[in-house]
Formats: sequence, structure tokens, C-alpha cells
Amino acid sequence: MHKLSTKILKIHSIIIAFLTKIASLRNIAILCMALKILKESRGTFILESVITMEIMLSVFSIIFSLMLLYGIFKNAPAFMVPYMVLMLFNIVRCTLIVLLPMDNISTDMENTENTQYLSVVYGIVFFFMTYFLLVVWAYYVQVKESLAWLRVVEAPPASV
Repeated sequence: MHKLSTKILKIHSIIIAFLTKIASLRNIAILCMALKILKESRGTFILESVITMEIMLSVFSIIFSLMLLYGIFKNAPAFMVPYMVLMLFNIVRCTLIVLLPMDNISTDMENTENTQYLSVVYGIVFFFMTYFLLVVWAYYVQVKESLAWLRVVEAPPASV
């Protein structure tokens, strides 16, 4: 049973790493186009900074997803930690976006339906990011326990 659950978590973690990379590549492409359009229209510095920060987070997400894949295939839990930290950061960021007052957004938008739509989208993203974090965390714990068990089994006998 333990081996089966470890294999399932490993497969889920690999799929999650690939999904994260694909989503990050898509985000980079969209954000680069938005940044180009914004610079051509002489947009605000703050908006350009936010888009640049999002591009950087997407690049980090790709790098940490590759580290996660390496950690999965080599059973190296230390390589899984950066991905989990980034996901936790993104979950907190997503939560703050949803929970902060939406007055500023709703005044910029045509009506409050867009604000409600945005909250629903962020809620769905929050759900998936939390799921991804929990799956990777569960696999991380299982790998750490199995490595600790191997160290105990391979320990040389104590001399008397």
C-alpha cells in the first residue's frame, strides 16, 4: 500500500511540475506581449513593474519546477523545497488579492460583475495551487521518511 501511494504521489508530482511549467511559459508569453503593448502606449511605471515582477515569478516557477522534477527522479527532497516555498508564496499572494478590498479594481472596471468574476477565478486558482502544494508536500514527506529508513537500515553496527 505504501509503495502504491508513493508511486501515485510521484506521478501526480510529475504532472504538477509539467503543468506548472506550461502555465508559466504561457504566462511569460502573455505578459511579454502585454508589456510590449504597454510600453508602446506609454503606460504607467507601476503597471510595467507589476508585469515585470509577474514575468520574474513565472521564470522562477519554471526553474523551481525543473528542480522539483530533478528531486522527484533522484529522490532528493531538498530539491522539492523551493517549489513548495514558491507555491506557498503564490497562495498567500492569491489570498491577499481576493481578500483585499476590491474598490480600486471595481472603479476601474465597468461593473462589479467583473470583480466577482475575478474573485471566482482567483478562488479556483487558489484551490489548484493548494492541491499542488499538498500533493508535492505529501510526496516530499514520503521521500524523506524512506531516506531516513534507508539510513537506519544501512547504519553500521555499533562497536562494543
